[in-house]
Amino acid sequence: YQADLPAAPSDSRPRDLPADDFYADWAAVEFGPEAAEPIAKLFASLDGGYSSTAEGQGNTNLPRPSTWIGGPGGVKPDQRPWAEVAKEYDFVDEFCLLLPKVKGAAGQERFIYWLSNFRYLRAVGRVSCAWGQFNAAMQKVRDAKEPDVQKQLAREIVLPIRKELVARIAEAHFYLLAAVNTPGAMGNVANWQQHVMPTLLNGPGEELAKILGEELPDDAMPSKQYNSLPRLIVPTVRTTLSPGEDLRLKVVILPAKETNDAALYWRTMGSGEFKKIALTHVARAVYSATIPADQIEQHDIEYYITARRAETPDLVFPPDAPQTTQTVVIMGR
Repeated sequence: YQADLPAAPSDSRPRDLPADDFYADWAAVEFGPEAAEPIAKLFASLDGGYSSTAEGQGNTNLPRPSTWIGGPGGVKPDQRPWAEVAKEYDFVDEFCLLLPKVKGAAGQERFIYWLSNFRYLRAVGRVSCAWGQFNAAMQKVRDAKEPDVQKQLAREIVLPIRKELVARIAEAHFYLLAAVNTPGAMGNVANWQQHVMPTLLNGPGEELAKILGEELPDDAMPSKQYNSLPRLIVPTVRTTLSPGEDLRLKVVILPAKETNDAALYWRTMGSGEFKKIALTHVARAVYSATIPADQIEQHDIEYYITARRAETPDLVFPPDAPQTTQTVVIMGR
């Protein structure tokens, strides 16, 4: 039996509500009170509002140079000149100018994280424009029909654009790798390698090389070397443990071949000397460390990680270690 119930009243309240107070609080916590107001204003301006293309639908104010194209994160070809498109990314430079207002190593690292993501977004926009130009140029080559004309056009028009496309993809990777700090973000790197780059570079490169009758030069092919900022990444930051559980850490240190004396330092929270555990090299840039449960002994702990380098400053986690450490609390005692 089902009773006849009155229809639920419609809810016509707007769902795109102002977010200024949220960003004001968030920016103060993330970047400090000196930088909070202008950063909050910038983020609120990017947050969005009503869509200009779909009635009643919310829309972000951020540019969207990629979307689902045969899978996640596909780059949309944009045949507009970059000089025109670049204006959509003016907020990146506006944000960069706010860095001097941010105090402290932790706040500055969080700022660089967002700046790298914004610069990555802009770099993808440049990839989009280069990809649109490449497609248009290749179509001219295909339309020419005669092999000799095709070869000339490919060398004089398409190859320089191919080199520009490769350079722009390298730029996007530089900023992407400067911001990666979680397994999900690493998935974005994998998506570029396994989905986006094969679409943009592999097949089109093979077609271009066939038309030219020779292999593409090195600067028309993606590099296999790491080219970004030195990083020490703890992809999964544990803040709690169950009683009797080991603390197992995975650490990524980039570039892979420039690290020595990488170690974890830990102690019972707030007391005693720090104990040193050398990181164990797993493969390439991946290291591991374990604090056994029988040494933790049900006590809350704190730790930091360092990696010494020959020609660059030491890498540390957290960013202002050892003055600030990462704490881990034992739950359910």
